[in-house]
Amino acid sequence: MLLVLAVPRPHATLVSSEPAADAVLAASPARLRLVFSEPVEVKLSSLVLVRAGTETRLTVDGDPRDVHALLARVQSLPAGAYRVVWRVVSADGHPVSGAYGFRIGTAMPAEEPVTAPMAVDDTVSVANAAVGPTLWRAPVLPAALRGLALAALLATAGLLALGEWVLPNAAGNSARAAPWLAGAALVLLSLHAGAWVANVSATPGTSAVTGIDVLRASGSGQRELVRLACALLALWALALARRRGIAACLALAAVAVSGVMGHPSAIHPAVAIPAKILHLLAGAVWLGGLLWIVLADRTHPRYVDGVRRISALALAAVLVVAGTGVTQMILFLPTPAAALHSPYGALSFVKVAGLLVLVGLGAYHRYALVPRLTPGEPGAAVSLGRSVRGEIVVMLFVILVGGLLAYVPP
Repeated sequence: MLLVLAVPRPHATLVSSEPAADAVLAASPARLRLVFSEPVEVKLSSLVLVRAGTETRLTVDGDPRDVHALLARVQSLPAGAYRVVWRVVSADGHPVSGAYGFRIGTAMPAEEPVTAPMAVDDTVSVANAAVGPTLWRAPVLPAALRGLALAALLATAGLLALGEWVLPNAAGNSARAAPWLAGAALVLLSLHAGAWVANVSATPGTSAVTGIDVLRASGSGQRELVRLACALLALWALALARRRGIAACLALAAVAVSGVMGHPSAIHPAVAIPAKILHLLAGAVWLGGLLWIVLADRTHPRYVDGVRRISALALAAVLVVAGTGVTQMILFLPTPAAALHSPYGALSFVKVAGLLVLVGLGAYHRYALVPRLTPGEPGAAVSLGRSVRGEIVVMLFVILVGGLLAYVPP
């Protein structure tokens, strides 16, 4: 088991091909066949054959005997050097590409430049088809939308769950804020799904499919649809049906679905997925509690009791967030050195630094401000609320970094 955990499984990579990389063939092959480390979706895949600067986009079919393979028929090819450029969508929803070369005939035509064919999988990129700017090979727009959508979703789920089951009699603006947060979560999740579809289908030559087809055609897209459905139903239960308990359950379900998306779905899912779900649920409790402190009625008799309960819950949430975050770093980074020499490792340390700031703020609140709270005396509560707003800003920054991490290859 330890040996398995020591070597994370990468995103979809090319395992074998026909013709093989660097092969020299006496005659034209009848087809190309590429086998990947993960099942691939034909509608979201493309193959381009390049010879002497001329690109030919091939019609891609699936292999009925192997869901990991792509097939493409070719006409009789003249002698020369060829490069096959492939693009698929990995199990975590990221577009991945690469190339390899082969040659037909042992002699090079005089007019063809002598260039070494590319080796199998010598280029792997997530950003090569990105729409808009990129940062560390990650598309900035989908990453930012992912972080913002997740922040709104965590806030909705945490605020609803605490208000319904932990602090049922607490009054204030928190009850009125929940529908707005749920609506913002739904809008941002929809925008993220659209940005993800745009990047997945950005390469010309893939099969002509609509956005909904792209969502339905892959496991990542299907999970996006499930999360959107949960968010929509949560908003319906909250704003129309007036069933806050049901809305809380649906929002928490959307958070749990978020834990099945991204890197955990492709790298050690048996361990990574539960860790990610716990990570997000604890974050929802933490963020929801901070929002409750800011939004709840400070003059309510149970406000002080509610703050103390939230302080205890936040301490438990910190431990869960830290433990599951470290677990994911260990699972996703291929070697300890990658934590120091890779963009994913650098961003992970930024996230850890943000977490340490949050821990410091939480300790200050718990041991310096909360003991000063007195029912009916709003002075200390005002100071606490002002400081907690700063903690919320730091947490939003950490969540945005997490959104970028989800698009950066480990």
